[in-house]
Amino acid sequence: MGRVGSSAETNVYKPLYLPQSVELRKVFPNGLRAIADPIDRRYAVLKVGIDVGAKNESRGKKGGAHLLEHMMFRSNEFRTSDQIAEDSEFHGLYTNAHTSLTETTIKITFPPNHLSLAVELAYQAVKSRQLKLNFE
Repeated sequence: MGRVGSSAETNVYKPLYLPQSVELRKVFPNGLRAIADPIDRRYAVLKVGIDVGAKNESRGKKGGAHLLEHMMFRSNEFRTSDQIAEDSEFHGLYTNAHTSLTETTIKITFPPNHLSLAVELAYQAVKSRQLKLNFE
């Protein structure tokens, strides 16, 4: 799953294929949930659920979970915003996220032969949230 180079033209990914009839589910010890599910022959979806939402915000400091959701696929220590956009577009991935009262969910729609890239982008989006926000 390693990334080589800095643009979509120089990236070399070891393809990991998600067969059409296979659904992958994993719950990690920290509560993070991941599901990879085929939609049809052309696309599959990876959903990563994080048990943090609006209910976890303190009074007077609302909107933090939603703000972080909007920043999930922005620059991080692994890729710039441009690299995330280029890699997604070049390989046919679509990224999205939403926040509810109880959770934040990352959703990446991808061609089945790009499961490894979808997992890599999701991991980087979750791992890189090292923002120091001060709402004082």
